[in-house]
Amino acid sequence: WYLSEDPQTRVIGLYVEGLGDGRKFMNTARRVIKERGKPVVVFKNGRSARGAKQAASHTGSLGGSYAVVKGALDQSGIISVDSYEEMTAALKALTWQPVPNGGRVAMVTNGAGPVIAAIDHFEGLGLQVAELSEETKKSLKEHYPSTYVIGNPCDITGSANADDYRFAIQSFMDDPNIDIIMPWFVFQDDPLEESIVDVLASFQKQKKKPILVGAMGGPFTERISERIEDVNVPVYHSVIEWVTAAGALAKWTRVRGQAK
Repeated sequence: WYLSEDPQTRVIGLYVEGLGDGRKFMNTARRVIKERGKPVVVFKNGRSARGAKQAASHTGSLGGSYAVVKGALDQSGIISVDSYEEMTAALKALTWQPVPNGGRVAMVTNGAGPVIAAIDHFEGLGLQVAELSEETKKSLKEHYPSTYVIGNPCDITGSANADDYRFAIQSFMDDPNIDIIMPWFVFQDDPLEESIVDVLASFQKQKKKPILVGAMGGPFTERISERIEDVNVPVYHSVIEWVTAAGALAKWTRVRGQAK
């Protein structure tokens, strides 16, 4: 409740081992969400019987059955995650990105594998693969060479440059069927030059739809990822964290709608 009244705090993240007064905690969370309009993200540890026992010895509070606690968290409108990394992933997205209209996702990539892996997690996170409008499909087909795989996901292949991504993201921004944009990058000095940072910064200034970047790689990827995050576009280096962030945004949209 203290953090809900802090003007510098936009999103609240909690690591929880046990709950002393679970009812008071849940009721307070509901008030924070409804009255203050701030999302609450919780990573609850001590889920197994052994883990709960260890948490109790450490904090002096009961962990409780995780299934029961998880159900109570969900009913309270809290966004629950499964690890420290997922909590950080969700907090970055909720802090830096605008609230989407829903959970319809569009993806563009120069490497298809991680995108397919991500889609496998969509259903459990309240996400859907967006159905592109006919206008968007036509625009993409006319713009890209025939070697690119047009659709959603849009595979612009390993030859993609920054402008190829710019066109796809702009098309997704303009499509009313899309709520969240998730580009995946296999970063290369050439052809995917560092001008992609300026492209993403331009979209970020618009704050029209959330953009969540996924990327894997070595030192070049780490360097360019830092530059992208400097303009408040979150970058995720694992598929699970990437989709968890999108799921957190989609859930917050649903919770906000129910709280009104």
